[in-house]
This record gives sequence, structure tokens and C-alpha cells, in this order.
Amino acid sequence: CSIDLLCPVKLFYPIELKDFRLIIHNLLDNAAKYSKDNIKVTVELEKDDKNLVLIVKDQGIGIKKENHDKIFDRFYREDQAHSSKIKGTGIGLAIVKEIIEKYHGKIIVTANLPKGIIFKVELPL
Repeated sequence: CSIDLLCPVKLFYPIELKDFRLIIHNLLDNAAKYSKDNIKVTVELEKDDKNLVLIVKDQGIGIKKENHDKIFDRFYREDQAHSSKIKGTGIGLAIVKEIIEKYHGKIIVTANLPKGIIFKVELPL
């Protein structure tokens, strides 16, 4: 995967470094695991009037809409048929959601049409 980073020169938010690293690591790890080689992953970090906003977009296999909430459950893996081929425990997104809620934020999942997924993290200022 290639990664595009689009962000301001300086952006400050009161978050523990380990928490921010875990959010980034898990979202990018999922994007890489569920995308073919040489597929672009886009990462955006911005600030609006109310939130610090982190967006990770991939062009991978995507997630069925009815499973968007389930993917944050510990040990849930959407594609059981391929779970032996794709390494992971199914806890990465649960950890991400837990950290985001610690900061009173939210994570929104949408399809990245024509294929892939978009994770939008909003952390209140």
C-alpha cells in the first residue's frame, strides 16, 4: 500500500502519544491487510470548529453495511472464510473505538465507493 499524508504543518490535540499511535497503527494495519498490494491508502488529519478529524480511506475489500457496527466488537472478523489467510485477532478496531470513547469522540464507518472503506475519527476539541 502507498500512503498519502495530507495534514497541516502543526496541529495540537491533548492525547496520549500511545493512544494516538494505537489508533493510527490499527486503522492503517487494517487498510493494508484488507487491500491488495499497490493500492492507495489516504490519511487526512484536520481540525474543524468542533473536532480533530482523522480520516483513513482504503480501496480494499470493504465491509458490508450491516456489519459496520459489529466490526468494533472484540474478536469479530467479518470474512470468516478468509480469516485464516489474513492474520489478526479481531481486537484492533475494538481497541480503536475504546480509545476514541476515552476522549469522548466517535468513529464513523462508510463505504469508499466503488470499493473500500472510510474510517472517520472525530475527537472533540
